[in-house]
Amino acid sequence: MTPEKLSIYFDTSPAVGLLRADHSPFILCFLFERFKRAHVIDIAHSDMLPALASYQERLHETGHDVLHDKPEDYLRIWSSSDKRWLRRHLEAGRTEALYRLTPHSEAVIEFVSQALQQD
Repeated sequence: MTPEKLSIYFDTSPAVGLLRADHSPFILCFLFERFKRAHVIDIAHSDMLPALASYQERLHETGHDVLHDKPEDYLRIWSSSDKRWLRRHLEAGRTEALYRLTPHSEAVIEFVSQALQQD
């Protein structure tokens, strides 16, 4: 471990990017609720859109001034090659995209869960 290697890792890691993201606590909470708490691996696009819209509405109703863009935009960004927090894919025989947590997001959720338990 060197400062140079850590610097490169911090600049390129999707996991670190998720931890450092604007509104990271809210993004992590949504991903945790939809995937981990629900014990699901894949979620259809038609289920993710209203779930994210509902989550945004709950946030705004409770006074959180975050995540104002369209749910479609967030899902596109979170599954982009830049972020890599969600994997958007099609299964054989399906016409609707599915979302799955990436290993990067899985690692961040596990890390934060363990850290919160220790505190």
